[in-house]
Amino acid sequence: RHAGAAGDRAAAQGAGELPRGAFVFQRQQIWVTQGTLVFEEGPDIQRLERGDCLQLGPPVDCSFYNPLGTPCKYVVVALVRR
Repeated sequence: RHAGAAGDRAAAQGAGELPRGAFVFQRQQIWVTQGTLVFEEGPDIQRLERGDCLQLGPPVDCSFYNPLGTPCKYVVVALVRR
């Protein structure tokens, strides 16, 4: 699912950005438990709704935001390779 216009991101509350090196030794999954979360990873844009789970690939610059005025809750699961 794709996100709306780029202007949605500028107006979103709780937006965050992470540099690609922040999680170089682990893989992550994002599981949305309430609301909507837009996640941008490199050129890919995903719109996640309640119940959606997204497994992230190798570290790249990414950002995420809640495009709506309603609460959004999500869980980030870190899979550490040993």
